[in-house]
Amino acid sequence: MKKLKKVRAFSLCLCTIMISQLFTFQVSAKTASELRNEIANYRKELSQLEKNGIEQSKYQSTLSKQIDALSQQMQEFDNQIDELNIQIDEKQTVIDKLNEQIFDNELQICKMKTDIDGLESDKNFTEDQLRERMKENYLYEQSGPLEVLLSSQDFGEFISNIIYLQKVAEFDNKLMEKLDMQIDEINTEKSKVEDVVTKINRSKDVVVSALDEVQGKVSEINKAKESKKSVSDELSSQLKKSTIQSANIEQAKKRVQKAQSRAKCELENPTNAIRSLQNKNRGNFKGPVDTGGYIYPVDGSSKISPDRRFNPSIPHYGIDILTYGQHLPVVASRGGTVIVSRFGLKDSGYGGYGNVVVISHGDRYSTLYGHMLTRYVNVGDEVSRGQCIGLVGNTGDSSCIHLHFEVRHHGDPIPTPFEKD
Repeated sequence: MKKLKKVRAFSLCLCTIMISQLFTFQVSAKTASELRNEIANYRKELSQLEKNGIEQSKYQSTLSKQIDALSQQMQEFDNQIDELNIQIDEKQTVIDKLNEQIFDNELQICKMKTDIDGLESDKNFTEDQLRERMKENYLYEQSGPLEVLLSSQDFGEFISNIIYLQKVAEFDNKLMEKLDMQIDEINTEKSKVEDVVTKINRSKDVVVSALDEVQGKVSEINKAKESKKSVSDELSSQLKKSTIQSANIEQAKKRVQKAQSRAKCELENPTNAIRSLQNKNRGNFKGPVDTGGYIYPVDGSSKISPDRRFNPSIPHYGIDILTYGQHLPVVASRGGTVIVSRFGLKDSGYGGYGNVVVISHGDRYSTLYGHMLTRYVNVGDEVSRGQCIGLVGNTGDSSCIHLHFEVRHHGDPIPTPFEKD
């Protein structure tokens, strides 16, 4: 079982490597024209993303201004509510004072009612006295002055009886006057109490009405504020979504820029260009495949720069052959078909090589000759091993007269046969 698992793991790993290699081959197999089209498409996509980003920025600016305007309006509403709350506090203070007055007056009214009850009691007592007097007069049928005179024994008794009648009449009159005064006093006190209560209630009604009006205004302003807040929240939500879209646009731009950079690097990399030309010219190769060995590409010099040899860890492949200032002839290391003969410009796939020639040998192998002073061959020329194809030079990214020489297999640089020299 363990052995089977190991076999499966190995098979899976192998499949992964094969798929990875296939994917790498497909990506690398793009032609320079395809890469240029891809870069142009990336440029268009970046331009569109830039436009979308600008539109989102303008939209966000508009939303921010609208939100700021709404915030200012809500702040004004808050200021109005603060002013109205001050008025409410003032009116509530007045109401509290009126309530205190009402409470004091209620105590006073209670006292007045007690006084009125006393006056009512005195009035009732007076009424009872008058009733008794009327009852006595009725029961005893008290006589008038003539009867008193005729019934008197003498004149002195008569005078005494007359005085008595006068006093009785005076007492009755005083009782009547007292009763009238008590009734008037009771009515006066009742009127005072009613006036006080009416006056306080009117004042309270006025203040309560004003308080209700102010509270109504506060309610209206709060409704308007809530409406503005709802709109502001919606705009804030839109602003958040737009901000996320802007972030997505920026991420998309970064992805496209990275893809564009990779495409440019791939276009700058001669591996893809040489591989594409090898595939393109392989079927059109006129001569036989050159299966012979490689010869040294510079006649008269075999010195290789010790610090410019093939090294996969350093971005320099092949070897640099020094000629010590001499423009010596450059010969084809093997026979084949010239697939590149040009000056290596930027974005051409051969940037930095200066005057460069690439010869395809018909078996997926090719040789590259860079920094030449002059090229003697053109694309499509058939050359034989040892044929002069140009002169050593100092063109492109070069600091001295020398030949940059590479051997490539299916476009990929490999160590040259002369690495050990």
